[in-house]
Amino acid sequence: MVFGTIKQVGDAHEDAIWSVAWSGDLIYTGSLDETVKCWDTMGEHKYTVPNCRWGVVAIATHQPTNRIAISCMDSHIKVVDESGKVLQSFDTLPEEIWSVDFERDGKFLATSGRNGNVNIWNTETEKSIQTLDFNSKFSMCVKYSPNGRYLACAGKEGAVAVYDVQVGKRINSIEAHSTPIRTLGFSKDSGMLYTGADDMHINAYDLKSNGAPVGVLSGHSSWVLSVQASSDGEHLASSSSDGSVKVWSTKTWSAVHSHSVHKGQVWGVAYDQSGQKLASVSDDQSLLLYNAGA
Repeated sequence: MVFGTIKQVGDAHEDAIWSVAWSGDLIYTGSLDETVKCWDTMGEHKYTVPNCRWGVVAIATHQPTNRIAISCMDSHIKVVDESGKVLQSFDTLPEEIWSVDFERDGKFLATSGRNGNVNIWNTETEKSIQTLDFNSKFSMCVKYSPNGRYLACAGKEGAVAVYDVQVGKRINSIEAHSTPIRTLGFSKDSGMLYTGADDMHINAYDLKSNGAPVGVLSGHSSWVLSVQASSDGEHLASSSSDGSVKVWSTKTWSAVHSHSVHKGQVWGVAYDQSGQKLASVSDDQSLLLYNAGA
């Protein structure tokens, strides 16, 4: 694998950056400075979405419709288009949202947060249409599978619930970690589920085999904050409070690259759609772009 830094954008924001996502050839970063910024593949700034009060905790993109969902810490969700125009803005009170994701068709958003449950929102009516009872003190992350069949959520207690989207019922419960799970990821074929936790490990589960554990990735020296699988399914990227970005082989469950350029916790890591580029963001207010092609 050829792996190297394409661009380091220092002071990309005026405060810590907690989220990063791609949509086509555009990169979106969300920060505690109350903005989301859009960048091109060479790290050139294109525009800013302002007024995300109290800071941005999570963003999600829906590439078919070029929409971006922004979870603001004032319990508001904004949905914007690829030009930054706000299409919807609605409050989620009394829930404080910490994770958000689009379902495959883009009609609905799933959110999780401090109340411990998962809520499904209609993006057109801006209303919650369903609540999934996760029974967690703090539901820290939520993720739809690429095929639209599954919705996974994970909580402070280290457990994962997998729901059948069509019927809205839990089909699997996994006691994944003994510490809080901060990130979830699916393989492109939706067959594998990855979890990253405060125990410094990433676990892999085979959903085709009823969630059987198939791998443990160890190498970070602090909390795992973000994971994402490459589009070819051969690699997994992760970031951590230890300041590093790692790329792992899903064949050997071993690290094939470790990159430590950030000077703070690395809150987010994301592949582009081709799996050839990687982006990471950090408490140090920087955006890093990498060549991750095989």
